[in-house]
Amino acid sequence: MCPSLSITICNYNMKQTLPQAFDSARNQEGVDVEILLIDDASTDGSWEYIKTLTSLRNVRVLRNNHREGVVRCRARLLSESRGEFMSVLDADDLHTPEKANRHCALLQANPGAGVICGRAVLVETGKANLVYPPDGFQPTLDLVDPYYVVHSATTWRKSALLDVGGYDLSLTCEECVDLFFKIGDRWGQIFDLSLSAVKRVDASGEFRLFWNQNVARVSKNIMLRTLTRRYGLNKGSLYRRLSPLQASERT
Repeated sequence: MCPSLSITICNYNMKQTLPQAFDSARNQEGVDVEILLIDDASTDGSWEYIKTLTSLRNVRVLRNNHREGVVRCRARLLSESRGEFMSVLDADDLHTPEKANRHCALLQANPGAGVICGRAVLVETGKANLVYPPDGFQPTLDLVDPYYVVHSATTWRKSALLDVGGYDLSLTCEECVDLFFKIGDRWGQIFDLSLSAVKRVDASGEFRLFWNQNVARVSKNIMLRTLTRRYGLNKGSLYRRLSPLQASERT
């Protein structure tokens, strides 16, 4: 039995999928969880549904008066959470019923681990379903592994998140990748190749389009900072390849 788990849900204009996401968090098997839900100034009527949840046991809701973005929402949820462990769930995703119980047991059995990374089915409009990480995946080098991680399929030790400074508010996406690298500096990482989540991707959605436009730049900056933090790398060909402008300014 997990002693204390917070499942945090971010919502922005996800009225159609939010109830299913919430139910998947509430129906975790064998675990008594806190559900902490934040609405990022939605305009589609989501908040009206969310207000109906406030009387439920172990459910707390928050609302931003102005849109803050997913990274700031996650940071606020981390600061508000009360659990020893924390799971992330986007409002268009689902947790499998056994996810919380299995991940909490793994974290309890491995006190040096900062994160458990499960597998997720990616359901994308107009495409065949994919599984991440894919079959044959070998979790050995964490400079590669984070790009197979689906945030809704993870469970984190809260003390580990706080130990590495939590979410980087300067990021606009790939915040899970950044956390994974920082956790890897000081904590163990465990891959649980059981199915933990369903990730629903709307290829035409607002955030997906934003992500496509920004992911390459953000990922390069995360890799650059990781190399600098771990190895003191601040010049040379690899540094210039990752960030030519910054490299030319600093060398």
